[in-house]
Amino acid sequence: MGRITQALILAGGEGARLKPLTDHVPKAMVKIHGKPLLEHQVNVLKKYGVEEVVMLVYYMHEKIIDYFGDGTKVGVEVDYVIEKEPLGTAGPLKLAEKKLHENFFLGNADELTSLDLNDLASYHFKHGKIGTIFLHKVEDVSRFGVVELNGDRIVRFVEKPRPDEAPSHYINSGKYVLNRRILEFIGEGKQSMERDVFPKLAERGELIGFIPTKPTVWYTMNTLQQFLALEEEFNMGNMPWLE
Repeated sequence: MGRITQALILAGGEGARLKPLTDHVPKAMVKIHGKPLLEHQVNVLKKYGVEEVVMLVYYMHEKIIDYFGDGTKVGVEVDYVIEKEPLGTAGPLKLAEKKLHENFFLGNADELTSLDLNDLASYHFKHGKIGTIFLHKVEDVSRFGVVELNGDRIVRFVEKPRPDEAPSHYINSGKYVLNRRILEFIGEGKQSMERDVFPKLAERGELIGFIPTKPTVWYTMNTLQQFLALEEEFNMGNMPWLE
């Protein structure tokens, strides 16, 4: 069974809906419980044996680079890919092509999860496909991209469906294991993983959905309300997996 030692983090976002918290820092550097969101991400990755983190940055990227440097302060090697213009959730991988390992984690800087990354990686290697997505179950599907499954293979995505039209209650969580063969499916310029790349993989049977068997929480932080809810979870001691 393989081991994954590299992770890429999409950290280029501005965080307009988090203002005033993002007046002077990018979204990934907003502090939760005294540490930047991005540092929490790195600490989780480190626990699962990740040795190199590549940060895909754009907005106020110098703030991120100044804080993390070469990664010495956080105990992993940190490298950067700087976008000259926003390239979406897939485009930056083209810029990172020469840095990519054979298989790697990819995640969004604004999401936190207690997912066991070893389980996700094992599932990826077991199936041997290009992409494996951690699927999170939600009650209200109307705000998310919902997946339709055939066994554990993702066959299509339905964006923000009405509850009576949803093919499942499982959503794309924004946490993946990818094989570098994915580069063949990413066009030039701005590209969306969700709209441009994953549908192509699904058509070819190259996209697997991983549903954890262990209790797993997932948080996203796009708004001030979500920021306050996340802080409250910390204060109540509900996030020991981040300590």
